[in-house]
Amino acid sequence: MKTKTIAIGLASVALLIVAKPASAAVTPYAWYHAGENGTTVDSAPGDPSNAHAINKAFGHGSSVYIYLAPRGAGGPLGPSGYISTQSTLFGNGHTDANGEWIGGTVNGSDAVPTLAQWNFNYTNWIMECWILPIGNGCLNGPPFGSQRHSQFLCTGSDEYGAQPGGARFVIDDDAQGNGNSIQITAQAIGPQAANNFNIGDSVTLDTNRWMHLAVVVDSSSGNAISTFYVNGVRQGASTTNGLDPAGHLMVPAVPPTVPYFGSGRDTPQPYWGYLDEMRFSFFSPGQFSTNDLLIRANAGPSITGQPQSPTVWAGGAAPFTITTVFDTSTTYQWRRGGVPIASATAQRYVKDPVAVGDSGAQFDCVVTASSISVTSAPATLTVLANNPSNVAAYRNLVTSSPSLVGYYPVDNSSGSTIANTVNSSFNGALELGAYFDGRTNSSFGQRGVSFNGGGTAMWTNWHFIAPPCRKPPSSNIIPATSLAPTPRRPA
Repeated sequence: MKTKTIAIGLASVALLIVAKPASAAVTPYAWYHAGENGTTVDSAPGDPSNAHAINKAFGHGSSVYIYLAPRGAGGPLGPSGYISTQSTLFGNGHTDANGEWIGGTVNGSDAVPTLAQWNFNYTNWIMECWILPIGNGCLNGPPFGSQRHSQFLCTGSDEYGAQPGGARFVIDDDAQGNGNSIQITAQAIGPQAANNFNIGDSVTLDTNRWMHLAVVVDSSSGNAISTFYVNGVRQGASTTNGLDPAGHLMVPAVPPTVPYFGSGRDTPQPYWGYLDEMRFSFFSPGQFSTNDLLIRANAGPSITGQPQSPTVWAGGAAPFTITTVFDTSTTYQWRRGGVPIASATAQRYVKDPVAVGDSGAQFDCVVTASSISVTSAPATLTVLANNPSNVAAYRNLVTSSPSLVGYYPVDNSSGSTIANTVNSSFNGALELGAYFDGRTNSSFGQRGVSFNGGGTAMWTNWHFIAPPCRKPPSSNIIPATSLAPTPRRPA
């Protein structure tokens, strides 16, 4: 059974855009960006009515293991031009139930949503999302358990006695242990289980890159024709004339009904992985085109953060970084003036050291994914001559201390070594994501050290003493560091 709570304690389904056309043909009814514009409590702060939002007023969900994640589906997405840099991670931890849904409250108890909260009742409609599963897409799948089935999005369920209808996406791992057999299926759902049927063909689950999924129901002919699209391409035959071969009718999600995100009804069969850009739309008869879907406008890798032009002190280090959408096939090649730089094949390239003569040089990055290459915008390096007198007073103050046993000004350090100008036997070593950074807004003197959220600097039997110097308020740069010895504890 699920854990019920009015607020989503750690959840994340974010900004909703209502009734704002994304193209001439499609009108979004509800669009959850799943990260960029929401908070962990109120997902629609810009919507005074809170209508349709999964938030503290109308949203419900498990209060654990649902997080905002800095891993979006990229873009530009369809005619909207939207670029996503964040998503929602479902199941970053393992419990028996986990998910989010839209529901109302009656006398303090959970209930079906009102029509103001959810009324997705159209005969020509679209349900779509981006998905990046982890493992087999099941919260308690291997190695944590034997879960083989999960659900991650639906238009309406029978929660609280409501009427199910519309469609849902499910994951089936029937041959557990064989990754090539894990399937994602689009299913039509109706008031009775006998009304349910698969739409088109299933697609093999992919944990290496984002995948766009959509169900489109077009009743322009007078009968519902349902189609499953994967990355904008039809996945198998449509169900025509409103009936599948067994005679099951495709029905809309007639209210009151309860949509779900990241799990099935009542939060069993929880999903494990990322969801992004969950959108429900409607369109005029005969007006749908696959161009209206939130698929990426450009093939190949999606760049979500271009390299920035740095201004760096002479003798310092110039970092260049590019951000791209997750794809395990992605490779990087940095160039200077169009010429590849040897061994510069990571998301970050640090030119170290730089000289005044490097000022004006242009750097870009060729990103390749799924055999398609895209070149970033160029970044221009500016190098300024540094003035040693700017830091001389501080350094003289530090080095004049008779008790000084370690001093790491960082300037003139190179490679992965932070030199101890008092005793080289206790030099430091950069580890993980730490790197030298000589940008003028990030360093004191010639260069500093950026720990980049996960980097470290290692010394044997030493610890930091915060230096009495100024630095940017939110910087992770340490421009100069003095240390004092720490006795080794007995093993």
